[in-house]
Amino acid sequence: MYPLAAIDEIFQVVLANVKARVALRSLALSCRAFYDPAMDVLWCDLEGLQPLVRCLPSHMVRKVKGTTAAVKITRRPLQADWSRFLHHSRRVRSLQVHSGYGDDSRYDIDYAAFEILRQYHPGLVLPNLQHLVWSDNELAPFATLFVTPSLLSLVFKPVENLEIEDVRAILAEVRGQASELQLLKFPEADL
Repeated sequence: MYPLAAIDEIFQVVLANVKARVALRSLALSCRAFYDPAMDVLWCDLEGLQPLVRCLPSHMVRKVKGTTAAVKITRRPLQADWSRFLHHSRRVRSLQVHSGYGDDSRYDIDYAAFEILRQYHPGLVLPNLQHLVWSDNELAPFATLFVTPSLLSLVFKPVENLEIEDVRAILAEVRGQASELQLLKFPEADL
């Protein structure tokens, strides 16, 4: 390894300025010393759960018909199926959950996939999650899956008709799990 790359702080600055995800992946695979730092940056901020769901075995993940790229999980994952998912999920610090299958559904997963995560995922889905932005009231019952002791901010962007039962469940989970929470924001609504 080059002496300059051995200095962690400089390497972190370099990684933080690499914008292309494919370049981060290439860096991670180029040398053992680069793997963990590059993967940490690559997985740090997710705009949806699809990249993690795609870590499940390929025969279990299929495109949702009628969407441009959203995916679903086709069967219950076994314990061994979670290995790659678990390996990368611990690196996620920030997650955004968007509403529906928008124009850019490359980050979307279907409703049933959230249910599979709730029922069969071992432990916390994203154990080191710090920031969660939620923009989908249909998926609001699943927001509790992402409340962790490390969570610092939970923001619900304007969603219509957020159910009071969902709000209560989220608040109960926050009270019990998110002892470090600094920001909790719900849209103005008639709850």
